[in-house]
Amino acid sequence: MRHEAGVFRASFSPDGTRVVTASDDKTARVWDAASGKPVGEPMRHEAGVCSASFSSDGTRVVTASVDKTARVWDAASGKPLGEPMRHEDPVTSASFSPDGTRVVTACYDKTARVWDAASGKPVGEPMRHEDRVRSASFSPDGTRVVTASDDGTARVWELWQASDEPPTPEILEAFAGLKVNAEGQVVSIATEDRVSLVRDSLTQSADGSAVRRLLRWRFDDARARTLSPSSPITVTEHVEREIAWVMDHPKDANGPTILREAYEMDPGHPLIHIALAALEDAHRGRADFLRGYGLKRLPDDARICAKAAGFLNLLGDSARALSAAEKALKLDPGNEAAQSERANALELRHFLARKTAVAPTDWKVNHARFLPPGGGDLLVATADALYLQRPAGEPERLWATGQRIVNMACNRTGTLVGAMDAKGAAIIRRLSPATEQIACGEDEKIGPRGLVLGPDGTRWISINTEGRTLLREFPSGQTVAVLFAQRAGAIDISFTPDGRFIVGTNGAPMVWDGQSGQVVRKLTGHSNLVWKTAVAPQGDRAATVSADGTARLFDLTSGRELAVCQGHRSTVYKAGFRPDGRELVTASTDGTARIWSADGKELLKLDIPGTQVIHAGYSPDARWIATHSTDAKLRLWSVLTGQCLFITDCTSDFLESDMFSADGTKLVVPFNGSYTVFDLVKPEDS
Repeated sequence: MRHEAGVFRASFSPDGTRVVTASDDKTARVWDAASGKPVGEPMRHEAGVCSASFSSDGTRVVTASVDKTARVWDAASGKPLGEPMRHEDPVTSASFSPDGTRVVTACYDKTARVWDAASGKPVGEPMRHEDRVRSASFSPDGTRVVTASDDGTARVWELWQASDEPPTPEILEAFAGLKVNAEGQVVSIATEDRVSLVRDSLTQSADGSAVRRLLRWRFDDARARTLSPSSPITVTEHVEREIAWVMDHPKDANGPTILREAYEMDPGHPLIHIALAALEDAHRGRADFLRGYGLKRLPDDARICAKAAGFLNLLGDSARALSAAEKALKLDPGNEAAQSERANALELRHFLARKTAVAPTDWKVNHARFLPPGGGDLLVATADALYLQRPAGEPERLWATGQRIVNMACNRTGTLVGAMDAKGAAIIRRLSPATEQIACGEDEKIGPRGLVLGPDGTRWISINTEGRTLLREFPSGQTVAVLFAQRAGAIDISFTPDGRFIVGTNGAPMVWDGQSGQVVRKLTGHSNLVWKTAVAPQGDRAATVSADGTARLFDLTSGRELAVCQGHRSTVYKAGFRPDGRELVTASTDGTARIWSADGKELLKLDIPGTQVIHAGYSPDARWIATHSTDAKLRLWSVLTGQCLFITDCTSDFLESDMFSADGTKLVVPFNGSYTVFDLVKPEDS
């Protein structure tokens, strides 16, 4: 049974005489199970077909496709039956109910849906997850659906079943609000009488028919009732879930719509106003009022108050968060969520980032970094020169190129510094004990990440714009070895702190001898390109990060894989070790940074919804983690609590751990042609 592209699914008909297949060649086909010959015409979609399955009587086939539709087909002829069932994203699975009257689909639009198999029209509301839905299927009796999603959950949903049993005339009259009196006149029934009549009748009835369940649900309290007659989720629970989603995704374009729908369902919910304050673009200038208004409306409910404290902490409003948390603790002293949010609020409240220095006004700064090993010296790249800026005194110009400095480098001891300009020229200069330098002309075409300087000052690495990577001597500039002849992927390379090894990747990670440049070993295990490598401060291990969504730790001496860090949902772009080597932090395009133990266990997740995280690194004292993301923001996080303590604008593409001073008390942030130095004041210091 051959297709023209990969076959995703295959399953038997109920009687075992036929097979149906789903293929990436945009077709599904029915085959004779004995001979392998096709039966009928191909069932064609406009994109790959993800799944295909028979109805219980074997007369029909339902397919799901990347073209965002599911379709029902005649199994004998291959002709379509009814209209397509349309989603907003690729449909991953579709299957019939046991009686063949309905179809359930799973989709990347984060929903599963039930459809009428004959007409192709939806039945009921979508079943919503927080991420892509991979599969959905009916229970054997057709009354429930089970779904599986990338949000890490599987869920069971109860479906409402129609009933032929009519309700009593009294209930129908009460439901309509009208009745016919003894004189044959149509008169209105007072609202309180309607509610009382229906509630009394339905509450006393043991009848569990669908109609009675529907009516009982209709006359429940609006906030206490469930979303639908068959749903286990109350309106309040649903509203709080929607609010929590908006708070986690404040920049999502759907946020205002979601909150508007939540408001219509429960307009009195106090958390809605706090959530509205998170949507800065929609409520600019009113955020502070909305937070205060929401805080005033908090009920005497410890759970709600604790949630409010959490949301206010996310907004950086530590004073109001502390008030909400303390109110929760007065109501319930043992409330763990309130205790945690109170601690977060206190840390946020006492954390300060004081501006203590800025770049000279006539500089057009591209990047700035602290120069190790300490003392607060800054290396600054501008539009036309490289400067050494000391805490006191005039800046020293190290290189006047006349071209924009695109990046710079220094070794771990601070004895060698280097810079590259926009035309591919570069310079390396020894600062101590004696001044020496080497210049690379424009003909060498040194790339933006083209200089890596060895710790002992005798070796350096050059990378040109075509990816040719050389190990070279300083100060002679002579080539010791060719590490990469050309680019295969993004090149990233570094020395171990002791200079014993070089670790790098051009798509596939390698280890070389740090002096001779001879290949020591390859680091294998990833299933996709490796973008970056990181070396432990102790020089004994390396981490690799990949487009396969994992980070891996290796022993450099043996090459043995020590741990796999799995949990990111897309490319892992950067990794950095904690200064003592006990933990690793990773940055991913899935909008998170994550902290891992040395054995690969996830310890903490830092969410930055709506962005891609391109840098994450520890401060020298391991107290903070700095992240940089595609929203051009630098965030500082508490390693202890995962709390975001500080956000500022940042435009550099080349951030490393040396944005911190050696003692972790200062942070330099380049932005918009300047830089700012912040003094980081810890809670116990304030």
